[in-house]
Amino acid sequence: MLSYLLFTIVLSAVILPPNNIICFPERDFCTFENFIDNTGKSLLVEVNRNGAIVGSATGVVSGDINAFEINHPGGRCWGDGTTLKVTPDIQAGDLVTIKSGALLLGDMTIQNGYITSYGLSGTTLTITGFVALLSNNIEVRVVNPLLLGTTVQKRQVNAVFGPLTPNVGFSSGLEVVGTTFTATFIFNSQVAADIAGSGEAMSLRMWQETAANGARQGLTISEYGEVGGPWSSVCPTGPQNIGSPVVHAVAAFGNLIKWSPGQDIIGAPATTGFSVNVLRGNQVYGYRVPKTDNQLAFDLTPLAGGDIIELRSMIGTKMSDSFLMTYQPQDIIPTIVSLPTSDPVTEVQTDLVILESNTDQIVYTLDGSAVLDVNNKFSPFAILYYTPIHITASITLRAVSFDRAGKFSPELIGKFAPPTAILPQAITVAPTTIIENGGVTLSWTKPDDPSISSFGVEIFTSDNIKVGATRVVTATLLVIKDLVPGTSYQFSVITQSTGSSVASPKTPVITFPLPTDLITITSARYIANRQFRITGTGNAAATATLYSVNADGTIGSIIFIRGTVRPISAAIVCVGATCTFTIDVRNNAVPLTNPRRVFVKSSLGGVSGPFVVG
Repeated sequence: MLSYLLFTIVLSAVILPPNNIICFPERDFCTFENFIDNTGKSLLVEVNRNGAIVGSATGVVSGDINAFEINHPGGRCWGDGTTLKVTPDIQAGDLVTIKSGALLLGDMTIQNGYITSYGLSGTTLTITGFVALLSNNIEVRVVNPLLLGTTVQKRQVNAVFGPLTPNVGFSSGLEVVGTTFTATFIFNSQVAADIAGSGEAMSLRMWQETAANGARQGLTISEYGEVGGPWSSVCPTGPQNIGSPVVHAVAAFGNLIKWSPGQDIIGAPATTGFSVNVLRGNQVYGYRVPKTDNQLAFDLTPLAGGDIIELRSMIGTKMSDSFLMTYQPQDIIPTIVSLPTSDPVTEVQTDLVILESNTDQIVYTLDGSAVLDVNNKFSPFAILYYTPIHITASITLRAVSFDRAGKFSPELIGKFAPPTAILPQAITVAPTTIIENGGVTLSWTKPDDPSISSFGVEIFTSDNIKVGATRVVTATLLVIKDLVPGTSYQFSVITQSTGSSVASPKTPVITFPLPTDLITITSARYIANRQFRITGTGNAAATATLYSVNADGTIGSIIFIRGTVRPISAAIVCVGATCTFTIDVRNNAVPLTNPRRVFVKSSLGGVSGPFVVG
């Protein structure tokens, strides 16, 4: 009997652009954007609740803006690539993580908010709902393609936190009082109001952080009227429809029958007991025992060759599928060994422990307690071995093997501990800093260590106080634009693999600059051969030019009008204190392919992006 142990070291990671996680809790659906540095790799997604994993799946990164999706038509099912075959009922507070092996690439927490009602009065649409925390990171959106043919001139309208603000064809605003939000839309035409107020495709969007480029990181989209569960009949059911779990293994020791219970799934009804039967021809000998039992003395009849031992877990009177074992007499001298070889005194560092026996029947404990009592009977706390033992902390393993006649091996005792992580090579030179318009660009050189998979940028005040969480990136540069202007900072970089290196030397103290030119993309839409439209705001009259996005998320090259070397650009026009721009190319001028993500750069130096093109 073989088993394999996996040792996982989890690093804290904030989801940073261009990567992102977006989840729709009503539909139990999550999408993962970019992760381009992992193109072609299989990444593990887990939904964590109160320290337990309630859902998981793997996905292969596509190399496109949409890396992969889970529980969405055309995407992956929950349970694909993992043994947890359940579609999780995603709830507020759940932590969604994405990993490459043991390396945590990012995570997001499902936010707590939802729409409860809406009403249309004349040309005014009001949408109300619940939000647990007061935050500026909130938006209500209504999507309906019919709005394109109205004074709105686009397929969606949105209301962001703040007072009523004029937009093309409507005004909107959003306020929060206590835990109640109210989004108000006032339309310029009754037709647009009727379309938006039809109740279709209303959503509340909440995000954990706003990146320097305006990206909404860790985005929860609560959709009014949507329902959850598996997107397809080929996907596993939700936890509320999961029956009692099948037991993992069964063994016999004389007249004692011992089993390893299956694991209840969070959100599913809990196991209440077990049905233990011995099937002999047309005769059935059986017991019902409570869920606290994992063994029983079978006294109804002596076990005989050819008997079938049947174990089922139960929820009330509802039984799980059966686990069957055909009993055959066995009378040998049991032996047991471990891989690696156990040492009762000195801890052995290992990623896994494998137990092997000539009887294929082993019981063990991990807390140093005895497997057998004073009467050489199994302790009720002894575990029937059937699968790898995961060593995530120092343990004392005690184990014996046994045959079906009632003999057992000498006790194996061993101390085991997880291996000490091998740290990646550190960066020995302080990162380079370039002070730019409203930001600082950090860059560094990757050491010649193939195990390095990412870097952690740490920010400190001039008093050596760490600022915020470590910013995890896979590129060898990071643009920082969200610090306090006029404040002094230092920066260092750590390398990461399955562990983290010591930090590099800190940079000299720099004063974070006040931005002199600000530009922000507010929308981007591409329709092949018809229209490519980007809108945004600025703070000074200038020219806004469109740029592509490199694979690492940095600004790329100028995007030209199709068939020319003329940049796609537009003037930033200021009316009073309000400055806006609209880049709008039509028909044959539209680039042949959708760039998926774009930057816009002002002629005065301001930069916004990468921004996702809809």
